[in-house]
Amino acid sequence: MAEARFQHTHVFPSFEEEMQARGAKTSHKLIAKRVEPAEGKVAESLGLSEETPVVVLERQRLVDDQVVGYEIRYFPRWIGTR
Repeated sequence: MAEARFQHTHVFPSFEEEMQARGAKTSHKLIAKRVEPAEGKVAESLGLSEETPVVVLERQRLVDDQVVGYEIRYFPRWIGTR
């Protein structure tokens, strides 16, 4: 059996964990939530057929109530219904 070439000893913190470690408060502000058909890269990335309904969330990321980012997330519609 081959010996491991390197060992992972550090867990990388999430953005929220890093900000909290610095004493900052993180939050999100929902801008929009909608259902739309998956197309192109969204369908491919989620392993769905085109036209499969997906939930789209548009949010602002905040640190200490200041906007630091904008994100769009896509989820298969069935997530959360099971």
